[in-house]
Amino acid sequence: MEEQFTSIPVIESNLYLFGGLQRTVSGEWTLSEQTHRAFEVIGVLEGSQAIEIKGVATYVCHPGDVMIVAPGMTHALHNNDRSEPMSYVTFRFNSGSLDLRMSINKLTNQVFSRETTVAQLAISTVQQMLRDSRAVHLSRERLKVKLQMSLLNFFRRSHG
Repeated sequence: MEEQFTSIPVIESNLYLFGGLQRTVSGEWTLSEQTHRAFEVIGVLEGSQAIEIKGVATYVCHPGDVMIVAPGMTHALHNNDRSEPMSYVTFRFNSGSLDLRMSINKLTNQVFSRETTVAQLAISTVQQMLRDSRAVHLSRERLKVKLQMSLLNFFRRSHG
């Protein structure tokens, strides 16, 4: 009998996820300039949101649209329709993997319309993370694993 050997590679991962939420705001809502050391995914559920990236441009997102803001980019947000409420979802993340950061960086600072795979995956990913976060039967550790799996699945599916 021929001896066989297969090794499983070492995986080093330091995935950092924070600031995830779903929020409905009034027409007058504004979020002043902020800068993060992480990527920020912003998706609009209802209404329209203006995302101003300082020194670059102001982008308007409509229901189903998504934008991924690159780390280090100063940006401000406001409800684009000053008379109607607006609902949005967001989460921030970073990774110790340079390859992953470079890959995600190609998707930053542009609006993905609701018809695109990236927008659909981002919205469904954050909605799944919110559902999991509301699940009272999950232990804290199991919730963390599920959230990481959702985020890693988003990366895998959005990059083909």
